[in-house]
Amino acid sequence: MEKIFNYQQDMKKFIDWCKDNLSINNYDSNISGHSRPLLLDFLSIGGSHIYKTATIHSDYDMKGVFILPTRHFLTLYNPVQRFHSKKAIIINNMEYDYELDELKTFFQQVLKSNINVYDEIFSPYFITSNYSLFNRVRQLVSESISLRLISTLLSMARHNYTTGKNRDIRKAKVNLIIMRCFLEAKYILSYDKIEMNMNKLLNNYTFTNKDYKFFDLFMYHKQNNIEKVSLIMADKFKDWINVAKNKIEEDIENKNFSDKLSNNIPNHIKNKISQFLYNIRTQSKKSDAFGF
Repeated sequence: MEKIFNYQQDMKKFIDWCKDNLSINNYDSNISGHSRPLLLDFLSIGGSHIYKTATIHSDYDMKGVFILPTRHFLTLYNPVQRFHSKKAIIINNMEYDYELDELKTFFQQVLKSNINVYDEIFSPYFITSNYSLFNRVRQLVSESISLRLISTLLSMARHNYTTGKNRDIRKAKVNLIIMRCFLEAKYILSYDKIEMNMNKLLNNYTFTNKDYKFFDLFMYHKQNNIEKVSLIMADKFKDWINVAKNKIEEDIENKNFSDKLSNNIPNHIKNKISQFLYNIRTQSKKSDAFGF
């Protein structure tokens, strides 16, 4: 029986869970109590759902942003900057993992070229309490794409086929991550923007004539809960990894990409982000009204 995901409804269930289970300090004299429920300003679904590799066995990876009122940064105590699930929570028989960042913490992750925040902000499955504000966030994140992000993707791929804990390129799930890293790196090099859908990435570019075969094989294993592929296929996939790795490195060395793609996030983009955060903090009355 096929599992049906209702993304909007399931995200709203998670928002309600956050209100009941996560809290921040209360510095508003108009609200009673020492704490108040966490109110999210942006929530999206990441992971296999946006890569189009989800199966009936997949859980939800929730990514969210909240904006603390300015007064939280003017007190003796350090404000909560992040909520992160140590283990999956269960809501109506569905497993949820989550990473929820305060807006400043979110942008700090952008400056580190953390691929997860790019997935988060460009996910097609999202809800927000302020569309205009988060369109601006998306624009700033888009302008921050650099070669450092390519390096992050290559490092993620390498982590999964070499030194990663419990990594094994016979594992179909691991191999899908590796393919996604190389294909997305190639896409960013070509277009200076993010694309996470594996089908679109494969339609855009293939490193060999076996790309679709590998993808279909790994998806078949994942959908049928078969952990490992054969040793023969694993060896062939090692060859694919070497071809993909060499092609990306060749493109970078030959500067076969848009001139707009810089080595690191430019200072003028960092200044834009700082000014944006400053503007949010100085609109204290408005920021208190943020959140679902």
